[in-house]
This record gives sequence, structure tokens and C-alpha cells, in this order.
Amino acid sequence: VAARVDPHATRSSGSNSGTLLQLATWRRANPGERGRGDRVHPAVDALATTLSSADGLERAVLSALCAALARNEDSFAIQTATAAMAAAQDWRLRLESFAASTPASKLRHGSDGIPPDGAAVERLAVAYSLLREAAAESASTAAAADAGNLSVPHSVAANAAAETPARAWEAWQHASGRMNVALGIPPGDG
Repeated sequence: VAARVDPHATRSSGSNSGTLLQLATWRRANPGERGRGDRVHPAVDALATTLSSADGLERAVLSALCAALARNEDSFAIQTATAAMAAAQDWRLRLESFAASTPASKLRHGSDGIPPDGAAVERLAVAYSLLREAAAESASTAAAADAGNLSVPHSVAANAAAETPARAWEAWQHASGRMNVALGIPPGDG
């Protein structure tokens, strides 16, 4: 599992000069400051949690798949689930890369009332939608590999996630629901 959102927090600020990822991370860490300064697109406040929960889902699925492999479960199902988890990770990293390379100003309302950049919001929505589809496939194939509710023994993965893929899926669903609302995606569309 590659890059995480947390390292960006130390370089984050609430200023207009950083990246979308820095702004989202800063706003997550400083919820009391959200009402001050420029208004932002609602997706900014859902982004850091969405990325973190996707990362948590990846870690839980990977750890559970390791445990399933150690128990000599169906290796084809595990390979399928591993490929689906890798695809979800790829889309999370693409969304994170987009957020890390997009100026925060693109998702802020202008002081003169100009809304956030529509093209930037659309790119964010597309990347998120592809991540959402890949995460659902990852969770589904992990369940098919009988890894959805496995607890991971420390002997299999010493730094394993403390939660099962099923619990990580619940966290993802909550974060994903917030992002759906922020992007105006109707309930039931994901």
C-alpha cells in the first residue's frame, strides 16, 4: 500500500496558496476553522476522509487476504481479490495525485462570488466515481474470497489494520456517503 494522506498535513495550511490535498487535510485537522475565510466546495471537506477510508479499506482487505492465504483458502479467489484491491488502490492514488497537483484556489469560491472551477470539480467527481466503483469491486471480491470478516493474527501481519474488511467497508461507506452528498450524487447511485 503506497502513499497516505497524513504526511501532507505537516505542510498544509488554510491559505489559498497550497494544493487541494493540503487544504482538505488542513480543514479535516482544523474543523473549527472551516467557517472562517473563503468558502470552499463541499467536496473539500469530504476529500481527506474519503482518501483515508479508502486507504484503510485497502489495508484491511490486503491483511485479510494474507490471512486467507495463510489458511490455504481458494488461491484463485484471493488472486482476483488482490487484483481488485490493487485497482482500487490505483484509483485512490490517482484521486490523491489529482488533489496534490490541483491548486486549492480551484475549489474555493471567489471573493466576488465566483463559484469554484467547474472543470476541476468535474475531474474530482470523475476520479472519485472511479475510485468508488473500484472500492466496491475490491470489497465484493474480498468477501467472495472468504476474507470479508477475517480477523488478522499478528503472526500474519504484524502491522495489520485493527479492523476487518467489513468494518473498513462501513467506514468507507460513511466517507463515500459524505462525498456523494458533497458532489450532488443522488442516494442509491453508489
